[in-house]
Amino acid sequence: MFESGARGVGARLVLATIALHNLVKRRFIPTAAHFYLGFSLRHIASTVQGLLQTTPRMAANPRGLVRLWLNETSRVYMDCLYTASQRAEFNRLQRSALRSEIC
Repeated sequence: MFESGARGVGARLVLATIALHNLVKRRFIPTAAHFYLGFSLRHIASTVQGLLQTTPRMAANPRGLVRLWLNETSRVYMDCLYTASQRAEFNRLQRSALRSEIC
């Protein structure tokens, strides 16, 4: 069974996922040189699917769920980012979305 504190974090993590997706879509716009930067609802779905596969033991508390969210969003979105500067910018956007929805 999940802790009561962990139960309330789930909906906020979905909101953080949507906020992150919108930030990433606005920041990383596909161009002729960066045609691979096409972000879609598939990225949101993959992130939420990864979160739903957790067990109470893996994410027993809110901190564990947040760490899982950080891992899942990195796994899903960073696959499309190739340069170190893109990845650094993504990390900044990730923290921003998390702060705005969770804290």
